[in-house]
Amino acid sequence: MQKDFDSVVEELKFYLTLQLEAYHQSDMDRYSSLEKKILDLEKKI
Repeated sequence: MQKDFDSVVEELKFYLTLQLEAYHQSDMDRYSSLEKKILDLEKKI
């Protein structure tokens, strides 16, 4: 799933939304993998 983003913040919002959806679907594997991506993005800010 490769998307082009205008900024790191836009990318972060996208992945946070996906993580929230995974949480509500009780998909903890997906939630955890998104957590790693989000933490990496937060370091860029």
